[in-house]
Amino acid sequence: MTKRFVTALSATAAVVGALLPMTSEAIPAFARQTGKTCLTCHFQNFPVLNAYGQEFKAGGYTDLGGKLPEIKGPDLSLPGVLNATLVGKFRYVTTNDNAAQVEHNIPDELGIIMGGRAAANVGFMVEASLVADPATGGRPLQGFKMPVNVYKTDGGTRFGIVPFATGGIGAGFGFELLNTGAVANVRVFEHGFATSAQQFVVGEYSAWGLGLTASNADFFANYSRWTPNYAYGGSAAPQANYLRAAWMGSLMGFESGAGVQMSSGDAQGVENKFTALDFQAQGSVAGMPLGIWASWASAPKTDVAGGGKQNYFNTGSVDKTALAISAQLGLFSHAAVKAGFVSGSSDDGTGQAAPDNAFTVGVNYHLAQNLGLVAEHTHFTRSNGTFSSAGFGNGGTAGNNNGGSARTTLMLETAF
Repeated sequence: MTKRFVTALSATAAVVGALLPMTSEAIPAFARQTGKTCLTCHFQNFPVLNAYGQEFKAGGYTDLGGKLPEIKGPDLSLPGVLNATLVGKFRYVTTNDNAAQVEHNIPDELGIIMGGRAAANVGFMVEASLVADPATGGRPLQGFKMPVNVYKTDGGTRFGIVPFATGGIGAGFGFELLNTGAVANVRVFEHGFATSAQQFVVGEYSAWGLGLTASNADFFANYSRWTPNYAYGGSAAPQANYLRAAWMGSLMGFESGAGVQMSSGDAQGVENKFTALDFQAQGSVAGMPLGIWASWASAPKTDVAGGGKQNYFNTGSVDKTALAISAQLGLFSHAAVKAGFVSGSSDDGTGQAAPDNAFTVGVNYHLAQNLGLVAEHTHFTRSNGTFSSAGFGNGGTAGNNNGGSARTTLMLETAF
């Protein structure tokens, strides 16, 4: 553990030691709609979902919880109020490279999230950024989707349609229930690129499309027709294919899930190919909450010389692969420790495959259910690898560690 990280943790402890602790963050818009606390839907901390949260999301955010006034009429069922959440992240980041040793991201993210019930079987979620992002041309709409539950069987299986657009979460944004980093916004670590195989290989990228979904207590599936990037007033037609299927259930008393992701097909002149497998188990040991997440992902090399098209997820001359495992243990009601490891392989810049690994440790400390402090430190074994380069080789972003071999982040995360 570096001296920088020890200092960072000490500073964090000094700040939080004088404050009243509680537990976990979440999206208060949904807490207001359902009349339930944030921990009802989340495992240890936001955005990690538990079984109840998975059910609420699978239902298209339509559950009113019996607490909120409802405006009803012929073919009309609306919440009595439009619920919204202001989400902000304020970060202090240090790296050990010579180009940018300190970053003050104030704010790193700041946006308004509105979501919930639009009709008895229709939900919605909109995220509008209040901070101009040069990487996306400053566009304010970071995410929009409207899940429609078309049919529900007597056995509880839902079938739905989800139109969606996202500035960075990817093709799975329409419908995802696991917490492995299968989509960029549902992960355990702020350093998602260094703790999830999907985020190592695929990363963050914009997308829009239409998803067809099916789900019940035992599984969920999502087939989406999608295309990279989107633009106001018009965009290329969805031509690529995204398939997601996962089992969900109980394993040795742990809420568990295991699934597969695949993307294929051409869109906007490039191939869109990757494959991933993932697993999670969330429960408790000796009265302490414990979560374990594992994933494997691969994106085939670009074979332009052989007559093929460039792969959107891998511009290198060798296949990009990664295997990741991480865990988080809640020590008491307001704090948790976590650790993660990614063993990757990517192009070393000369057309040869080279190891590309990362080790991450971190601490979460929750001042309230919607307010938390996070400290994370990552060590990279290859300073010129995927983690520290300027990008993943697609439309998204990597660790962008500017050639450094270590990265430390202190963050205040708020939602109210």
